[in-house]
Amino acid sequence: MAPQIGLLVGAGLWGFLADVIGRKLAFNTKVFSCAVLVIIAGGMPSYISFTSLVALYSAGGNYIIDATNFLQFLPTSHAWLVTFMGVWWAVSYMKTGFLA
Repeated sequence: MAPQIGLLVGAGLWGFLADVIGRKLAFNTKVFSCAVLVIIAGGMPSYISFTSLVALYSAGGNYIIDATNFLQFLPTSHAWLVTFMGVWWAVSYMKTGFLA
């Protein structure tokens, strides 16, 4: 549940910030912040602190910024790949849910 809450917050926040500060700076900031939060989350002693950092990591805006950057440099004939990327993420979430 923590990744979905973070995703809900991050999609709106990073989508707006990408328009304000630029996609390149938003993408680089997102990648750096996600990397730092994942490293910190690896050392969390309790489940509550771990899920809190997972929610913050998920608020990194991975979906919205990655898909926008991908679509920007993609030829029109291959625009279906963005839809495929979204479907693949959904399938991956289902797989991890079933494995848990």
